Amino acid sequence: MNEMIPLRNVPTLDGYAILFGAIALLNRLSRQDFELARELLDGLIERVPNAPAALAWKARWHVLKVQQGWADDPGLEARLALDCTERALDIDPQNSAALVAEGFVRNNLLHDLDEAEELFDSALELTPNDATGRALRAGLYTFRGEGAKAAQD
Repeated sequence: MNEMIPLRNVPTLDGYAILFGAIALLNRLSRQDFELARELLDGLIERVPNAPAALAWKARWHVLKVQQGWADDPGLEARLALDCTERALDIDPQNSAALVAEGFVRNNLLHDLDEAEELFDSALELTPNDATGRALRAGLYTFRGEGAKAAQD
C-alpha cells in the first residue's frame, strides 16, 4: 500500500539551514532581521507544509512581534499564531515544539495561564530536556508568583 504519510520534520539540510537562519534572525531584535526571519519561515512552510517545527517557529514569531511592539493588532497576531500551532499539532499532536509554541501564545498573548501550563507540561512530558519549554514554563510560574517552581525549571 502506497499511503501518503505527512512529514514530521524538515527533510533536508537546506531546510534546516533556512530554519536555523530564521531562528537566529528573529532573536536579533532588529526589525529588518525580524522581517527577514518571517520571509524565511514563510518560504520554508511553503516548501515543506507538513513540518511542525517551521509552523511552531512561525507561531513564536507572531508572539515576538507583539512583544517587540511591532504589531498593530495583537489579537490578530494571537489568532495567526494559533493557526500555526493548530496546523502543526494536526500534523503531529505530540510535537513538543508545537506544544511549547502554543503555550507561549496562550501565556504571553492570551494570558490563559492554566491552558499554557497544561501545554508546557505536555511538551515536557514528551521531551523533558526541552530548554525552551522549561524556560517558558518558568516564566509562567514567575507570573503566578511561584518562585520555587520557576527555579526548578
